[in-house]
Amino acid sequence: MKIVVADSGPGVPEEDRERIFDPFFTTKDVGEGTGLGLSVSYGIVTAHGGSIVVARTSLAGTTFRVTLPVAGPLPDRPAAGVVAAAPPRSAIAGTRVLFVDDEASLRNGAEAFGRQRGFAVATAEDGEAALAAVQERSFDAIVCDLRMPGMDGLAFHRALCRERPGLARRTVFITGDLVSAGRRPADAARQPTLLKPFTFERLEEALVAVMRP
Repeated sequence: MKIVVADSGPGVPEEDRERIFDPFFTTKDVGEGTGLGLSVSYGIVTAHGGSIVVARTSLAGTTFRVTLPVAGPLPDRPAAGVVAAAPPRSAIAGTRVLFVDDEASLRNGAEAFGRQRGFAVATAEDGEAALAAVQERSFDAIVCDLRMPGMDGLAFHRALCRERPGLARRTVFITGDLVSAGRRPADAARQPTLLKPFTFERLEEALVAVMRP
């Protein structure tokens, strides 16, 4: 099945076409966009076995083409002695991750990436909601932004150290503020920190590292 979506914007410059699906890539001014809309769309489409590409772009607008598989008869079984290729399995497939960030688009992107890679991602918009989540459910790791309204990432991590010290040691911090990253107290400084922008693949690597026995 093919879906075509077109807009009437100024088009995509040639030098940006290789990067428009990258997380956090945006041509907007600071504060006007997160650069996650197309990245989230890409994650959702590919998680369903499809593809999304720029079919046409000009100063009159851009056309995207989404291709999705259609349910139908099961494919023939491979011949005897032939092993069908399996997609690479994530090292953290089957685990449960809590992703804490006040940016809804980033939370949505993390959820889509988790589905694509086979691990469950629950989300919370701030430290208080995250603390309630860990009190109600079990998680294998935490990804937490350092700067958020209300209870920020460091305050949440301090509470986590008291209530779930093992989970606190399996926390990955994310931040767009280099100063905040350098001012973490000793208990939080031991945890890996990714500076925005980062790729979800890099985030997965950090999660694998903190969950390693």
